[in-house]
Amino acid sequence: MRDGGVDQLVFFATHQLDGVDVRLLRALGNQLRSPRIHSWLLLKVDDGAATLGGPEQSTTDVGLDGAFSWTEDALFRAFPRLRGLPRHAEALARKAAKRGSNESGKQWWTNRRYWWLHASLALWNRTHGGRYASARYWWRIEPDVLYAGNLRSFVESTASFGADLVVPKLTTQAQDPEYGYWSFHADLLRAMPPTRRMYSLVALTRTTPRFISLLTAEYWERG
Repeated sequence: MRDGGVDQLVFFATHQLDGVDVRLLRALGNQLRSPRIHSWLLLKVDDGAATLGGPEQSTTDVGLDGAFSWTEDALFRAFPRLRGLPRHAEALARKAAKRGSNESGKQWWTNRRYWWLHASLALWNRTHGGRYASARYWWRIEPDVLYAGNLRSFVESTASFGADLVVPKLTTQAQDPEYGYWSFHADLLRAMPPTRRMYSLVALTRTTPRFISLLTAEYWERG
């Protein structure tokens, strides 16, 4: 079934789902209720764990328009060239530990997941994207992001912004030279001039299908 009138998609991305999360998602889903906005749960589960009913169905009512559970194994089967990333992330954490960094454990967890959390959107797209061919913007929001107003009003207020990527704030390396990940990712950043380096929190982002297609082709498929 195609939802041709849907203009924006909102994904709530999480790796856990308890009673508080369900109540929060139901409330946010009610705020977003609109023929032009559909909301989805994007749930990461451990390989081999009980899922939310798999990519094709939902067995848990979270009050949203859809639910999609995914695993690292499913992601790596879809994008085989990403399989080496966990080992690379672990190697970087070991380097940090050798330098005496007390952040090495945190960096290992962060890198093991944040490198490919957004790739789950491409995995969702392979299964459900054809249903939303007319959607212009895709939001990815983590449940610990709170907005004091009505979330639907916020989403609708940005509809006139045509950018392929919207994030809370971009910070350049010159503005925050002490940011730990400049050195932690030195190997990855070597080819990029410091004047072009920047970072942002990614707990709330808005992308376009075109941007996701670019990431998929240039990074996730090629590795």
